[in-house]
Amino acid sequence: MDDGEFVDDRLRLIFTCCHPSLALDAQVALTLRTLCGLETEAIARAFFASASTMAQGLALADEALREVAGHYTLQAAIAAEHCRAATADATNWQAIVSWYDLLRTIDASPVVALNRAAAVAMRDGPDAGLRAVEALAGSATLDAHPLFHSSRADLLRRTGRLEDAANAYRQALALTTNDAERRFLERRLGAASADVTSAPADGLTQ
Repeated sequence: MDDGEFVDDRLRLIFTCCHPSLALDAQVALTLRTLCGLETEAIARAFFASASTMAQGLALADEALREVAGHYTLQAAIAAEHCRAATADATNWQAIVSWYDLLRTIDASPVVALNRAAAVAMRDGPDAGLRAVEALAGSATLDAHPLFHSSRADLLRRTGRLEDAANAYRQALALTTNDAERRFLERRLGAASADVTSAPADGLTQ
């Protein structure tokens, strides 16, 4: 190993030990153990803690880092599937759904579930995707997120429920603070509203 590789490895270790998901005390303790080679007992003395308490804290920090590493690895696998496909139709959506299934075992956040639902829609069609999205309704996080409502609106539009789609676009518009997103949603709402107006009334033939 040359000096450059050694420095790079040391930097990677520093950044890993100082990951922002860890409390400051845990970052310092991991750095002392991993980079300085201190034993648990010595680290415990520095923190005025017992060796058993410090050992437990280091174990929890290690577990947290493994989860972070797993999260990044799975996100990278999903990104790789997107990158290797030239078009959406050529994307291996089955693989992406499977990666999201694994990701949800370590990150059960509503946003991950919503992303998985979008992948289900691409794999199995808008009806299946809509069922997956609507199963997430009631989450405080998603109810306040414009992406949830715009995703639902798009699937409603694709399944022919145009009036419901227009209402969902309005909900997304009421929540977004991004100008570019607002313009996009306004165009989609305009198109959905026009489709509602031009659709034949129930019971009438064309």
